Amino acid sequence: MMSPQGIFPEAKGIIVMGLHYPDACVERGGDTHPQDMGSYTVGGIMSTRLDELSYRLATFIEKKGFNAVPISASHIWRYKEYKKLNVIFAPDISNIYMPVVAGLADMGYSGLALTREYGAHNRFVTIITDAECEPTPLVKPGTNCDSCMLCKKNCPSQALSKEIDGECVLKIEDYEYTFPKKNLWRCAWGEHFDLDLDIELPDKVNEEVIIEYVKKYGRRGPEAGQCLKFCLPKNLRSFDKSYSRSPVRKYHITYNEEIEPRAVCDSLIAGLYDKGIELVAVTSRNELEEKGINPDEALPNAVSAITVGYIINDIKKLDTQKKSILADCIKLKIHSVCYDLCRDIEKLGFRSIMTRETDGTVYGQIIDSVTKNIFPAGVSENSVLLLNTVITRKKIPDHISKPVLEEVNKQSKITFLTSEIKNYAQAIGFDMIGISSAQRINSIADKIAPWFTDKKRIIALDKAILHAAWDPEISEELQNVKKTDDYLAGARSVIVLGLRFHKKTIERTGLPPAEAAGPFAFEAYETSRLCHIFALQVLKKLEYYGYRGQIVSDMLNTASYMATPHGLQPDLRSNRFAALAAGLGVLTVNGHIATRDFGLKQRFIAIVTDAVLEEDQLVNPRLFDLCETCGEKCIKACPVAAFNSQRISFNLEENSYSFFDLDQQKCDWSQRYALVKDSGFKYVGSETDIYPDKEITAENLSSALKKLHPIGKHRPVVAQPCLLSCPYMRTNEIEKTGTT
Repeated sequence: MMSPQGIFPEAKGIIVMGLHYPDACVERGGDTHPQDMGSYTVGGIMSTRLDELSYRLATFIEKKGFNAVPISASHIWRYKEYKKLNVIFAPDISNIYMPVVAGLADMGYSGLALTREYGAHNRFVTIITDAECEPTPLVKPGTNCDSCMLCKKNCPSQALSKEIDGECVLKIEDYEYTFPKKNLWRCAWGEHFDLDLDIELPDKVNEEVIIEYVKKYGRRGPEAGQCLKFCLPKNLRSFDKSYSRSPVRKYHITYNEEIEPRAVCDSLIAGLYDKGIELVAVTSRNELEEKGINPDEALPNAVSAITVGYIINDIKKLDTQKKSILADCIKLKIHSVCYDLCRDIEKLGFRSIMTRETDGTVYGQIIDSVTKNIFPAGVSENSVLLLNTVITRKKIPDHISKPVLEEVNKQSKITFLTSEIKNYAQAIGFDMIGISSAQRINSIADKIAPWFTDKKRIIALDKAILHAAWDPEISEELQNVKKTDDYLAGARSVIVLGLRFHKKTIERTGLPPAEAAGPFAFEAYETSRLCHIFALQVLKKLEYYGYRGQIVSDMLNTASYMATPHGLQPDLRSNRFAALAAGLGVLTVNGHIATRDFGLKQRFIAIVTDAVLEEDQLVNPRLFDLCETCGEKCIKACPVAAFNSQRISFNLEENSYSFFDLDQQKCDWSQRYALVKDSGFKYVGSETDIYPDKEITAENLSSALKKLHPIGKHRPVVAQPCLLSCPYMRTNEIEKTGTT
């Protein structure tokens, strides 16, 4: 139930990829105290990058004619034992074991995968595939781990010395990798549950103890994993206690800056612009000190700071949830570029350090102080500027770029601009690109408005801290259909872009032997994240040609949100009418868009723009239609009977469309709040199974939410039975119908 074959029985192999922590980030992070994370927060950025790599590689494999199921780098697991799986904190597949299986790593005494290059200072991700690849030779047990016991000695929760229940044995071919069978509840005390490590831990730690201590003491903050921090192979291990409590990795090169070609630093800076960064400033140590900033507090002997920035033009018209999703994606882009910069400088033999802006520790405060001193006035009244800074021991010449605010001459040839935008969107990773006029979108809005205007929605927010029982804050809002001018005055066109869900991810969701819904949940949040990040790049291309635009997660505001392990994301009905208007597919009776290439297996995002672009033709809904013959499987599969018997119908140009009305309150009960098992939450062990009353009220929603498990509620998984039951989810069913 934790194997590649369990998730994808026809799999022939796995592909494992790894990223390493920049040395200074792990050597300095968590050094004053394990819960003063500082630069160790880069691990979250690495997980995000690995998720993107996993998703992109699976797409690459599908385009080559094979199947693949991408696995998340982290954040999806079964906290408790599940059926016959006698394991807690069980991921769909272990990204600790798989690097050993794939010949990248040895197993350390700590239970972490150790590479010869970086020891435990890595993170990994796995892709399952039916493509046959030549296997990498295994690393012999004991090659990278010399049992120095620094991990055991420095574990603040004593997870490697207390409550050890024998030995784990990872048997692969003729090799056996052994390590202590530790109590994972104890191990997760600080690193996962954020409990104060200065509190004396009880002799026995279990789920009940964790819940009790969270309720009694609250959270201190996450832990910089000391087992990872202190683990380096013997030949790489050195010490500088004035710099770090943990071992310092030896470098294999020395570098002479006195004879360095100018192209070296020029390439580093140019690389930032190549990745879409709009503002770059390099500040010398002397200038930092003149501003009252001591870079040694972040990185001793640092000599330069590189600040990078990204401009978001006018997102004020987005609601709070949509604005938050967009801003988070842009921050990830900024952090990701800083992460690459740290690694690029490290390859030259110089340590570099960064944090995520919001970590609030001493290292974060220094970097944040640098950042605010570089562009203190922002860019313009209608723009938001997001920044982060890398501090390094590499000397880099002073550099500053000023934001270009003047309007570029607009390209007058509509055909050229349309082709340019479509080709660019495809090149950066979108699977589908379509264009609608604003007029066509607004025509649909007028026709469906009577069905969606002033519908009441009850919204619940959790005021509780992580891993504590739900503390609902309930509010009500009235739904209203939006038009293009609600996002951008003078809108002329809407660009609709789509990313796929991978075929086998969908087809294998919830099926035995693994019964895994994690891959579905992973693609639900990863497609949302990548849609926003890629759409930003398309928007910048429009701005380059002198046009304005606005990224929109649900154009007509008729959809909702779905629960994922990375928070609420726009559900898969989002931008359905925009996709219809852009000629990307047909409307199904369950209110989703079916496309020729992917059925329902995709997510859409839209850009409203004042550019005049060539409009795509609508898809004839009679070309492929499985809805009239399937027996309404989606309606019957809904665990909360959210579909009404009445259909909403409208005409657009020469085509007619019809779909079932939906009680969004009931749908939210299942997919937004995961209050019923059959939402998909049962596949990770949720025991909450509360069905909605005939009428959902603030009181009965609040009462139900309080019954969700205080730990499990933090990583909800939904799999949307209405989608999984639909014939459009199976590509072979689509291929039997019609022609393009």
